Amino acid sequence: MNDIFKGPVYDFLVNKSINNKGDWGGNGGTLDASTPQNLENSKKGNTFMREFLQSISPKNIIETGTNYGSFSFTCYETLSDFNLYTCDNYDSDGSGCPSEECIDFINNHYNDNKVKYYNKTSWDFLDEIKKLNIKFDLAWLDSDHQYRFLKQELDTVSTMGVEYIMVDDFWYERDIQMAVFDFLKENKEYRFHSFSNIREEIGSITILQKTGKNQSLHYESDSER
Repeated sequence: MNDIFKGPVYDFLVNKSINNKGDWGGNGGTLDASTPQNLENSKKGNTFMREFLQSISPKNIIETGTNYGSFSFTCYETLSDFNLYTCDNYDSDGSGCPSEECIDFINNHYNDNKVKYYNKTSWDFLDEIKKLNIKFDLAWLDSDHQYRFLKQELDTVSTMGVEYIMVDDFWYERDIQMAVFDFLKENKEYRFHSFSNIREEIGSITILQKTGKNQSLHYESDSER
């Protein structure tokens, strides 16, 4: 795979992140080079993501949590034929929308319009794209990391029959872990597919797969430990 940690799009997204938030942490993880360790973890996480994308070649993709467009960039550099519907939520306060600027830059760089950006909360966004009646192959969930947000996103994309669901930051966010575990307990047709197992803040991606088969999941509660 080609190295996406350089070039005009990478430079633009980095500069936009720094200008707006003052640190690399706002760049969504997969392009983090604030320290040598974070860069190494970002490369591992991005390689895991790109190898998975190549293996399933998704046509229609959902993303919650656009941020600075690192996933959009990754899709362009990895897939030849895709449509990505992505959202983030910025108040209209006259300061502009970094997500929209980044998506416009990325689409223009590739002279295409494969990424469709929505300035909406994830709940409103998912409700809207459900009405498009598109068969989505993959959902990448990386918005608000609170339990209630992720759980509702998981529940909604499952009703849309999305075959694969990728969730970011699984290793170090307990709310994310509990949302995923509770989702799997309630949705027997989904199972764990794979996990990047990078035990740092960068790159801890878990992937769920819809199998169409009823299956059970058990995990220990706090009282059982």
